[in-house]
Amino acid sequence: MTNLLQSLKISNTSLAKGLVFLGLVIAAVNLSAQPVDQTFDVSGTYTVPSGYRAIVTIEAWGGGGGGRNDNKGGGGGGGAYSNISGFTLNAGSYTVTVGAGGAIGLTGGTGGTSSFAALVVAPGGNGSNNDNGATGGAAGTGTIASAGGTGGTGSGNLGGGGGGAGTIGGNGGNAMGQTAGGNGATGGSNNTNATAAGFPGGGGGGAGTGSSVATPGGAGRVIVDVTTVLPVVLVSFEAIMNTESISLNWKTASELNNQKFIIETSPEGEVFNRIGEIDGAGTTTEPQDYTFTHHTPSAGVNYYRLKQVDFDGTFEYSKVIAINAPGSNDIFAFPNPMKDKITLQYDYSKGAGNIQLFDALGRRVNASIGGYAGNYEIQLPAGLAKGTYWLKVERGGKVQTVAVVKE
Repeated sequence: MTNLLQSLKISNTSLAKGLVFLGLVIAAVNLSAQPVDQTFDVSGTYTVPSGYRAIVTIEAWGGGGGGRNDNKGGGGGGGAYSNISGFTLNAGSYTVTVGAGGAIGLTGGTGGTSSFAALVVAPGGNGSNNDNGATGGAAGTGTIASAGGTGGTGSGNLGGGGGGAGTIGGNGGNAMGQTAGGNGATGGSNNTNATAAGFPGGGGGGAGTGSSVATPGGAGRVIVDVTTVLPVVLVSFEAIMNTESISLNWKTASELNNQKFIIETSPEGEVFNRIGEIDGAGTTTEPQDYTFTHHTPSAGVNYYRLKQVDFDGTFEYSKVIAINAPGSNDIFAFPNPMKDKITLQYDYSKGAGNIQLFDALGRRVNASIGGYAGNYEIQLPAGLAKGTYWLKVERGGKVQTVAVVKE
């Protein structure tokens, strides 16, 4: 459920990126740019746009090794093949590397490694440095990982054929004499050049006798095949005022790895506190309905947001909604702005209160509080920075806050 909305500022509160709100904040994400199939014959970047996850199959072939460019040269080894399927990519950009084919020479060049991030890695095949065929690329990283085929050995007036690239079925076939293994090149003969290596990842053919020339290995390739595009969609999030409580209701159209929702509230829309949590539905494409009741809202405006948490511990926030709860705020603080102390008064007949002072980041300030029966003097600590602070009074199951300014 992660990485699904880019940040959007509402008042002073960040709308985080975890949920797509249809009809509510449609400007926050562009849902038209979905993840797509893509083939890479050169290195590049694969992107899963914000607002989506993609379930993909990724295939990679390493570059083939180059053939030896000398009489009866050995063939280059084929590049390895690796595959991963049913893997979920979160929104973001992923580096794709496509290995080049190995060059020819008295020592054939090694093919480059192909990879998709660190998820799929396919090493390149080795180049031949004598009459013997070179070994293919070793099995890399992936659910399926097979080594490339070994190049053929030169014999008589014939160069060795290139080894085939690894495939889902196993290694490419070995090549002896002029015969290519799988998609490897055919080795050269007397005054006849080796053929081009197969693509992707075939080993280059070795040179034959006379004026024959070897061939380089085939370049690698990476393919991304999208099997499922799964946006995580929160279609509604609302607050409803009851007689003395507030009901929060939300609905998802689909979920992915959603462990739970943590419900948070704030009396001023900046510093949020946890008031409860509800288990998520894990992974589902079926609509889900949720409800939570806040039994002790503050008098006046109450702000709410959802913190969605994945099973791997990653989390993201919903947009913020607000509702005005009935009742009057009967706590008074003066002078406001203040310098080094402030007086707090409230109706003591409604019960004794627990008084705390917080800064704008929600950190408790160690202030000295004296007084009794609803009339208190709060002495600020020395060196307290100028700015806005929040006095919080909790009494009788109700919480009230008032903003105060230190000048």
